[in-house]
Amino acid sequence: MQWLCLCTATRAREGAAAIILGAKTPEDMALMTGIRSGCTVYCAMMSLRLLKGAGIEFVQKPKWRLYDTTQSLWDIPEDVIETYEGYFLEEDKDVFRKF
Repeated sequence: MQWLCLCTATRAREGAAAIILGAKTPEDMALMTGIRSGCTVYCAMMSLRLLKGAGIEFVQKPKWRLYDTTQSLWDIPEDVIETYEGYFLEEDKDVFRKF
């Protein structure tokens, strides 16, 4: 029942069905399910995660910016945190640890 595309109210099970029926790319999934016809923010990442889970390797095309993960504060490498100390990333982590 997880959402795949909020704009089109498409569920992850529909994306999984598209993969079972032969979808090999996000474009294939879009044609088969209707996803990526709205904002494309949430469903792009989710469709790549479904493809990855099915063992299908996605190859970025030049100038594309599609990722199969949602980055968070916890994914920032330590050397970047140290380089950009003015952004107070460690302090932000401390705040979020309290929740």
